[in-house]
Parts: sequence; structure tokens; C-alpha cells
Amino acid sequence: MDWLWRIVPFLICGWMIWSMARMRMGAEPKSGALDRLRERYAAGELTTEEFEERKAVLERDQARSEQRA
Repeated sequence: MDWLWRIVPFLICGWMIWSMARMRMGAEPKSGALDRLRERYAAGELTTEEFEERKAVLERDQARSEQRA
């Protein structure tokens, strides 16, 4: 059982490195909302005008959140 306590710090460090790398690679994350919007547009649930308006709002909000970060 003593070996477990020797491994735990390495596991924690590995998890932290993995999390940070994932955040860096996600610098331009896929927007789940934008993906759903595209799906709705493709399914014909939205007109082109509605799609463009909502897309602009999502992109504006994403740009604002990136400026804060």
C-alpha cells in the first residue's frame, strides 16, 4: 500500500499537465451552441436570416469571452 502514495503525486501532476494541454489545444473550442445552431439550420428549422442573426450573436459572445481571458 505504501507504493500507492508514491504514485499519487505523479498521477496528480500528469492530470494537471493533461488538463493544461487540453485547455491550450482548445484555444479555439468548438462551440456546442454553434454546432446545434448549424444542425437546426440544416434540418430546416431556421431560415437563413435567423441562422445568420443567431450565429452573429454567438460569435460576438465568444469574442467577448476571449477578450476577458
